[in-house]
Amino acid sequence: MQCLQLIIEGFKIKEYSSNQEAVERAFVWIMNILDLLEAKKSVANPESTGKEDLFRRNIMTNFKGLVKLDPFRCVELIDDKFKEKLQEYMESLNNHSEEQFLFLDALLSMHNEMIQALIEEYFMLGSEKEKANMYMVF
Repeated sequence: MQCLQLIIEGFKIKEYSSNQEAVERAFVWIMNILDLLEAKKSVANPESTGKEDLFRRNIMTNFKGLVKLDPFRCVELIDDKFKEKLQEYMESLNNHSEEQFLFLDALLSMHNEMIQALIEEYFMLGSEKEKANMYMVF
């Protein structure tokens, strides 16, 4: 479980993040570990294991560093493995404005079509079509 901390803390973030192949491998490794820990759950005991809980806490603890490495891969990680905890991950960045901006920018970029569709569906079906058009232009 300490490997995640080594990835984040053991490398100088700027140097490490310039090597996209290494960043990609780091996120693939995280996803693979989460998949492996999920697969180890048995039908008889579907609760998470201590190792899984520890690994998930390490991801939360090191989320700021992960965002610095690649905010788009962080959005993919949250979408795939932690969708129900998006708010918690956002709150973990509250005192880190640069990382918060990077993550929000990636989140909005990756989900732009869905956001636009929701705005359109919500407002265009209602009585506030002018308001909807204002948001759509933005």
